[in-house]
Amino acid sequence: MRRILAFVLALCLAACSVALPAPTQPTSAAPAIGSSPTPLAWAGLGLSGRLILIVKAMNGFAIISVDLLTGNNHLIYQADQGALLSSALVSPDGKQILMTYAPPVTAQNQYSYTSLYLLPIDGSKDPQRLFTSASTTDAYFAPAWAPDGKSIYTSHYHKGADPNGADDTYTIDQVSLDGQARAVIQNGQWPRLSPDGKRIAYVTASSTNAQADLYQAGVDGKNITPVIKPGTFQAVDDHFFTPDGQSIIFSAVDPPQPVPTPTSLERFLGITIASAHNIPSDWYEAPAGGGEPKRLTNLEDTGMFASLSPGHDWIVFINSTGTYVMQLDGTRLTQLDGIFGSGTVDWIR
Repeated sequence: MRRILAFVLALCLAACSVALPAPTQPTSAAPAIGSSPTPLAWAGLGLSGRLILIVKAMNGFAIISVDLLTGNNHLIYQADQGALLSSALVSPDGKQILMTYAPPVTAQNQYSYTSLYLLPIDGSKDPQRLFTSASTTDAYFAPAWAPDGKSIYTSHYHKGADPNGADDTYTIDQVSLDGQARAVIQNGQWPRLSPDGKRIAYVTASSTNAQADLYQAGVDGKNITPVIKPGTFQAVDDHFFTPDGQSIIFSAVDPPQPVPTPTSLERFLGITIASAHNIPSDWYEAPAGGGEPKRLTNLEDTGMFASLSPGHDWIVFINSTGTYVMQLDGTRLTQLDGIFGSGTVDWIR
């Protein structure tokens, strides 16, 4: 589930499970790596700040920044070849990047399970693992910063004993910056915090139910309510609160696409619900307190992940065809030519 589908299935390295080695310490930052042609196609939009993106090259995954005024790209961090890197999200204070990362495996027929790491925003030091996983077959993915930057909320997949995945579990864990973790929501994944830090929006996840519905709860996991009527969409994927906290914008599978039953391999990787990442999807908006969704785009694309601009007046998102911006109501949709990312995108000053 991003669901590891966009984050892990496309990145997985092999076909059966054995214990993972201790994580290696990847290399640090490198000089600038290029620039976009001028004039920039998006120059008339008045965009500023930097995009933090994950890119895949022959030598492995890397984190780069893209200056929206100049189009210049700068390499922040280069992962070891064969490593997995699926999230790169900047902390609220702008000082560090939260990564979901797994080091290269050392044997064939082996899976990598991503864990949480912190990297200085300038790439001046190697990323540091936030805590040691309880098991070598636990995966942490699709994390989010709390608005105050004092904790992280993360999806947590635990592989059970059943080879068919019937007893695999999914929780949303709160993790402090000193590495203390506790589960706050059962059968959930992909947490996103409201601007006031009091609520969590999340997507349901279960080893026995392929439906992916959008819910919200208090940060303590209580007062769980659906944001939209369960079953309205065959799968909901990425989502985030609007700046006023009154609505949630989310990507969802466009009807009437069929949702495939997950295979045992997908369950093993944590992909137990059909993800909007591999089925044509679009952006929608619904009241955070519950109500009818409104469609914002007609892209019918895959691999959606979005972030708000620092001024909270634009949305940037990646999908399978590139990187786009639009305003919160879906207007002024524009592709940022020549910019491609994988996994996540973040927009900072």
